[in-house]
Amino acid sequence: DSLIKVAVLYYSKHKKWDYLFRSYYSLGCVYSLLKLYPDAAVAFAQANELINYVKSDFQKGLLFSRMGDIFYDCYDYNRAEYYYINATFFFDKAGKDYYTACAKGSIANCRVQTGDYYGSIDIYNELIDWTDSVDSLNLKRQYMSNKYLCLVICGEEEPHTSLESIIMDYEYSEKSFSILNILARYYISKHDFIHARELIDKA
Repeated sequence: DSLIKVAVLYYSKHKKWDYLFRSYYSLGCVYSLLKLYPDAAVAFAQANELINYVKSDFQKGLLFSRMGDIFYDCYDYNRAEYYYINATFFFDKAGKDYYTACAKGSIANCRVQTGDYYGSIDIYNELIDWTDSVDSLNLKRQYMSNKYLCLVICGEEEPHTSLESIIMDYEYSEKSFSILNILARYYISKHDFIHARELIDKA
């Protein structure tokens, strides 16, 4: 961070706003890695003040995505969602489909945390369709597991589907804590408390 601060002073003095933006962004990333969230938020806010000088929509998307991460990690999910929405806009504008999908996934995760499970499911469905088009099995597994967790919490299943068969189809590992959590909730919703307890004990 000390080297980046030198860059901040230099670019500020010479009014090179694009590079100053990058310097503040980099400073925010360093503070984020150190979990110094207030300092990171300040650095990202300073970068945001210079956003009109930045030509790259991709860089704008990265900034808002990082700002979303800060507030998500600090449990302020409404503010995090606001920044993720902005990130989605700029990633989409830049034609960065993968980053757009990740930002949308973060929006869905925020909605899970605020109890908007049906809103999350709608986004996960869109992302699952997108993973089919790009043949990304890992992302599909992630979005499928998140979606089915929401369905289980809501006490619903899609017609003609079983959570167990979905897990088998996508070769999920029962050693995964998140999968054990989903399965346990599934059995609880079915009032099969013996199987639920076994999975909770495993977790």
